[in-house]
Amino acid sequence: MSLTHSNDVPAPVADDVGPDAPHGVHAVPRRLLLGVYGLLIMFTAITVAVSTVDLGQANTCSSR
Repeated sequence: MSLTHSNDVPAPVADDVGPDAPHGVHAVPRRLLLGVYGLLIMFTAITVAVSTVDLGQANTCSSR
């Protein structure tokens, strides 16, 4: 049994990506990559800050 069908359509490819693409061209805009990186750094900082909050009886791990 074959996993391919006769009506398979190849996945779309960005026009500016490939062996003939000019140097420095990305499939995803650099601005988007830097924005996602910034968000990841921000959420990491928030996670670390929230981890220092004392929840009293609601703490899930005891460090006594």
